[in-house]
Amino acid sequence: RGSPASALEAFAEARRIRKATGALVCDEGVALMHGMANAARDAGDSVGAMRILDEEEGMRRALGSMHSADGLRLLCDIVQARVLCGEAANALEAYLEAQQLAARLGSSVRHAADIARALSSLGASQQAVKGDTRALVAYNEALAACISVKQRTSVLCNLGEAQLSLGDAASALESHTEARRLL
Repeated sequence: RGSPASALEAFAEARRIRKATGALVCDEGVALMHGMANAARDAGDSVGAMRILDEEEGMRRALGSMHSADGLRLLCDIVQARVLCGEAANALEAYLEAQQLAARLGSSVRHAADIARALSSLGASQQAVKGDTRALVAYNEALAACISVKQRTSVLCNLGEAQLSLGDAASALESHTEARRLL
């Protein structure tokens, strides 16, 4: 079995060939891009993984396949990639779209797991989304879903930053005080 870097090279070559032959924007091309994004992530290239996932999203939109369980999984992967790249505001946008898509697709354990994974990434990210009331809703949802003290502390800090940026100093102080108490 090869390294993540060699897997990424193989995926990149397959992508180049598919693109050169006009066979990239199809279901097989989408699957190739998803594998390539996973290889980039496994190789430690978060920015590369995010770019590849964004390209996969564009292909899915062109094919009309975003409104599916695979589209939902992609959006949740995009949330995680954007969080890893420090793009919390863009991660929030992807999370909200994923949440709407999950509601349209109906309930399933898999959809709930995908949304929970995305929410956990967004809620505990190292960068708070500030100045956006939708972030408050997402952080409160993430807070309700926290299972570890470390995760809860991170979400409380992000919630406090978001509250403060919206002018709610009293709530921000409460959130930060609770986070500090947990430490």
